[in-house]
Amino acid sequence: MPTNLPTLFESLWRNKFLTSEATSIQGMSFMLREAANDLDVMASEGVVLDLEGSDMSGDYVRLITEASDVAVRFGFETVEIGDEEDVGPDLDEESNEGGLDSSRGGAA
Repeated sequence: MPTNLPTLFESLWRNKFLTSEATSIQGMSFMLREAANDLDVMASEGVVLDLEGSDMSGDYVRLITEASDVAVRFGFETVEIGDEEDVGPDLDEESNEGGLDSSRGGAA
């Protein structure tokens, strides 16, 4: 097995609590736009959706990048490609924990 595997960085994006603190439809709209803007910025920096590691019908999706500077900027965790360990939170758990600012689902 190769010892110089490329480094992959990941973050789990949680959809469930994007608008949990909204008190109006305008507040919901603002929070969703803010989350969409965060995703747009990440996409422009090369972050992509890991379709194999995400359940689009579920609460979490896995965002990945190989760029360490981008990973640091958005608070991604390091994962070695080929690492067999389970990474990130249990996708079935009900807590509001995750790699990104889960109060809006976006980057801090």
